[in-house]
Amino acid sequence: YTINVTAVPAAVSAADLSILGAPLQRYSDYAVAVRKEHAHLSDTEWAQRRARVLKGLLDREQLFLTDVGKATCEAAARANMGHEWRLVFGGSQLTANTIDEADTECTEGEDAAASV
Repeated sequence: YTINVTAVPAAVSAADLSILGAPLQRYSDYAVAVRKEHAHLSDTEWAQRRARVLKGLLDREQLFLTDVGKATCEAAARANMGHEWRLVFGGSQLTANTIDEADTECTEGEDAAASV
């Protein structure tokens, strides 16, 4: 078995970011869990820090470094983060109950791991 070492960083990045393109409910669960990990921050501090993270990701020309990731996850990831942005900065609380199920799904994490 041969590993293409030049593809490893892109595959690891794609697998790590694949949650961003998950179905909206799973992305919501992830976002809620991240907020819980940072419960020590006030809502204002959390919103400021989360804004920097989301803006940094959304400002990127391309989130996923692999063709598969770009084709299968990019649009869903941007939609999920945009939805979170509207919830957090539109005055709603980010909880699993505030996000509706979407019919998008990213398989980049599995595809990236299989292609290395």
